Order: sequence, then C-alpha cells, then structure tokens
Amino acid sequence: MKISEALDKRLAEFPVLPDHTRPHPHTSVGIEVELEGLRKSDFNDLKRWRIVSDGSLHDGIEFVSDPVWGTAITDALNELDDQLRGKEPHLSPRTSIHVHINVLDMEMDALARFIKLYVMYEAPLFRLHEEWNRTTNIFCTPCHKSVKIMRSYSNIIKNLKRQHINRTDLPSKYCAMNTKCLTSLGTLEFRLMGGSVDIVKIDRWINILLQLKLAALEDRDINNPEEVWGPYFPTLEIVAEDIEQGKRMVDYLTLEGI
Repeated sequence: MKISEALDKRLAEFPVLPDHTRPHPHTSVGIEVELEGLRKSDFNDLKRWRIVSDGSLHDGIEFVSDPVWGTAITDALNELDDQLRGKEPHLSPRTSIHVHINVLDMEMDALARFIKLYVMYEAPLFRLHEEWNRTTNIFCTPCHKSVKIMRSYSNIIKNLKRQHINRTDLPSKYCAMNTKCLTSLGTLEFRLMGGSVDIVKIDRWINILLQLKLAALEDRDINNPEEVWGPYFPTLEIVAEDIEQGKRMVDYLTLEGI
C-alpha cells in the first residue's frame, strides 16, 4: 500500500518538466528558509514563495516555498536568490533551512527503509552541516540523543509493517528528521541545515536528501554507503565509526519495531 492511500491524500502533479539532473526527478519538495534582520515589507511579487512570521526568530521572517519539483526547484531557489540580492540578512543559531521530502508515492516498506537509512547515516549528515553545530540545537534534536525519538521511529516502522500509520507515534516536530508532518503533509522534514543564503549549498542538500529517498525506493544495501549515496558518497566523508554507530541504531529500530 502506498502512503497516499493510507493517508487518503492525492499526490499532487505540477505542470513543469522533470529535472533529470536530480537523483529523483519526480519528487516534490518544500523548502523553508528562516532569516533574521528582514521584514515582510522588503519583498514583493514572490511567485513560488510566501513569507510567514516565526516566533522563534528575532526580528526575522521565514520564506516558505510552494511544493516544487523538477525544474521548479531550481526556479524557486533562483527566485529567492534574486529577492535577497543587495539585502543583508542575519544568520544566527535560531535560523535554519528545513526541507520537506514528499513520501506519498512510497510503499510502506520503502518508507520504513527511508527512516532506517536516515538513522543509519544521521551522524555524517549532521557533520555535513557542522559549521552550525546543529547537534546541540533544541530545534533539531538528533535521534541518537533521544530514546523517545528512537522509540517513536521504531513504532512507526512497526506499524508500517502492519500497513498502518498511527498518528500517536509521531514525536515532537523539533526532531532533526521530523515525522510529525507525515500525516498532515505527506512529507518527512529534515531540519539539519543551519541558516544560509547560499543557494548552491541549499540545492546540494536537497539533492542529498533526494538521493536518500532514491536509495530507499530501490532497496539498496543499507550497510554499503557507496551504494546508498552514489555520487554524493565523497561529499559525506563517512568513516568506519559512522557505520558501526548506524548499525547499532538500526538494530535497535528493528528489535523494537518487531
């Protein structure tokens, strides 16, 4: 059973060309960019973004994209880049980038693999963003630091095996991988990246997350990082300790999720 069927949500289709330079050219994403030192009145004529207030920011705003996929991802990032040109946003520990990956097209077992893959490689994914020190940020709790989060992921996997999604299994949205939006939006939200206006870095991060989904869809060997990450393997700089920790974490999920 697909996640869209379980949640009774239709997989939206958009009139744009697929982008075959991306690992999964047909997956829509949502992008949220938090910045301080800016006002909503500083911007107008936004086509693919809306601006919302965020109480966790100091004198700041959050750009929230429409669901975009294919060539529209690039269009949205370029539009944001144009809108920010000449402005001087402030980046602080409160600012961050959130990326939602649409999972409505996934089968139950593929979504379970997606969660396991994230847990397996959470450490190098955090290290990719180490300049922001997000592992200690209260708005981005790593699962390896929280038994509660690991138990919730385990319960999700257990229910996915039973072809069911239980809304009570979903933890706080302030997890590094937020599953709380699964039932409301049909997405997994990744909060690991700190505040940035570097469109190239944001674009690369989106592709890395799309690669993770692709690996889950193709049922690749979870313990083989080169097979999982493909062209992004050198970017993550995965070490033996990451693999050992990841295996222990996935074993916990599997044992608890039976």
